[in-house]
Amino acid sequence: MLTNASISQTTKPARRRLREFLSPMAVLAGAAILFGVPNASQAQRMDGALLGQPATALKTWDIDKVWTGVPVEFSAVRAGDEVMAGYFDQSRQLSVAVLPLNGGSATHIRLQDTFKGWDGHNFVVLAVDRAGTIHVAGNMHGDPLKYFQVRKPYSSRTEKASPMVGADESSVTYPNFYYMDDGNLVFGYREGKTGDGAWFFNKWTGTAWVRLSPGPTFSSRFSGESVNAYPRSAKANDGTFHFALQWRKPGGLSENFRITYARTKDFVRWSRLDGSPIELPLTPENTSVVVDAGTEMGLRSGPISVDDRGRPVISFTRYAPDGLNAGYVARGDASGAWLTEEIARTSRRWVMEGRGIGTRAIAVGSKAVIFRDGTPIACFRIRGRGLECQMLDAQTLKPVKAVTLEADTRPRAAAASSDGLAEPSVHEVAVLDASGEETEASLVWPTQSARRWRCTRETPNACNPPAKMLRLVAPANWAADGR
Repeated sequence: MLTNASISQTTKPARRRLREFLSPMAVLAGAAILFGVPNASQAQRMDGALLGQPATALKTWDIDKVWTGVPVEFSAVRAGDEVMAGYFDQSRQLSVAVLPLNGGSATHIRLQDTFKGWDGHNFVVLAVDRAGTIHVAGNMHGDPLKYFQVRKPYSSRTEKASPMVGADESSVTYPNFYYMDDGNLVFGYREGKTGDGAWFFNKWTGTAWVRLSPGPTFSSRFSGESVNAYPRSAKANDGTFHFALQWRKPGGLSENFRITYARTKDFVRWSRLDGSPIELPLTPENTSVVVDAGTEMGLRSGPISVDDRGRPVISFTRYAPDGLNAGYVARGDASGAWLTEEIARTSRRWVMEGRGIGTRAIAVGSKAVIFRDGTPIACFRIRGRGLECQMLDAQTLKPVKAVTLEADTRPRAAAASSDGLAEPSVHEVAVLDASGEETEASLVWPTQSARRWRCTRETPNACNPPAKMLRLVAPANWAADGR
């Protein structure tokens, strides 16, 4: 059996995945992690300091001063000896910084778009293609598509928005870049609104974006009603993208009614859990059903992972038979069947309702489970109790014993001072490599709480918070080895 001691003796790639369990900051800034944005990893990250393991020294780089009014997600990618970061600067202008790791200051490129509201949905996503072109999208919650390209040579300048495909781009939310095994990029987003939105995917050819299907990939219609999918994805070692799809009818969180599954390698051909093909568009009916709870059942999809046998593992929350809030893990197999086990339960019932992050009685992070020598570990954050992790039986998924995963808090400690901010927290996101995998580096910056989305008469300073420095934090040898 896996012990606490053996949990700490893991390889670097495995340790990086431990950083993705939920933190209080992720609960407050939940919009991005809930809705299929793998590039956005709000969770407090875990490093070499797990369970007493010696930690490596850290190094910091200053990038730029940023706006701190609300926790809105930024994005960063390492390409060669440079880190490219997308963010809102101290004037709320959408910006890109190119930071040389081996000396010199960052080059700042301003994009012709400004974050004018207080909505954490308006996050930024960034990707770098094989030619070194930087692709940026963001600042959208039911807005026309905002997409920019920054081509080499990088220099301090202002860039105008670029076109994509020109169709179904009038009401965009939840943009995301996906990295294909062939080095190409795919861009996905929702067109529409909650309970009535379709998803589209475009592919970058190296010179232009092309739509991958004549119609939507995830449908906005089901049984004559409007719906929309909230996707979460995980990429397996063989290049397959596994998707968990939470489906919602018009209304708030209480209208979540079903979670289904589908997979693809090219975003054109899709299949169910048993390998049978799916004809587009994907719907709640033609995809593999994980849980069919119905509305007003507290249903909320968590993330998806892939185990060492290529099986998808999905976490979710719903009301238990006794009405309390509970967290579950479900694993699929090639026969098309799902094994589901309850992992955690609250001691009282909280009704899941509202919009945005809503009522959080029990929540999950950006991985359904992590694996140690084939043994799964699942974590849920329980309201009033904090983060609780359980080692699971590898065959039955039943909880075996409670385990403790300790986070390395040093990156957050390296953030700039939060003086002058209302209800401050330190925000942290992972820096990705050129294939979309997480590295050991983070962006960190202080920001006000999500509860300060709208400044009030009682908290006038929250209306005009001081700018703070955005920093890159990484192991001291990261500039040389790039891990």
